[in-house]
Amino acid sequence: MISRGAFSRTIWWVIIAFGLVVTAFLFLEGYYLFGAIVGGFAVLRLIYTLSLPNWRGPVWVPPPSHSERALLRSMARDEFLVAAGVIGISGAQLRQDFNRGMSIAEMATSAGVALDPIIDAIVSDASARIDQVVAQGSVARVEGDSAKSKLRTWAERLVNINKRDLPSSQY
Repeated sequence: MISRGAFSRTIWWVIIAFGLVVTAFLFLEGYYLFGAIVGGFAVLRLIYTLSLPNWRGPVWVPPPSHSERALLRSMARDEFLVAAGVIGISGAQLRQDFNRGMSIAEMATSAGVALDPIIDAIVSDASARIDQVVAQGSVARVEGDSAKSKLRTWAERLVNINKRDLPSSQY
């Protein structure tokens, strides 16, 4: 059975190929303006696709399971402290700004810190924590590996979330 991510990548490439074939046909038939328009869009889509980090088209990432979500949620508070360290503020200051409605991304921007180092630090620290709980036997290896595969997306969400985005029961 073909995975959802592989299917979406295949469709992505089929659309590009179809656009290029239609462009060639339109040019051969003398419809230069339409050929240029369709070809322009096909080339733009090709350039965009090749600029992606994995250059194979969009990838569908399944949402975390309930147990993965619980594992990642249990690490969130500690990862806020990791983010505070990268930004160069105290954990207390980060908590205070977060309670005022600021996201980590907004705090980093106001401090002149890029987001990528913060996300990388969170992913690295969370990955080490997952390895630790797997080694202790608290979490199954499969579950830990699955959670680790979703860390980048989770860290990006953690950095961009603010208190208003959380359900009222979590604050």
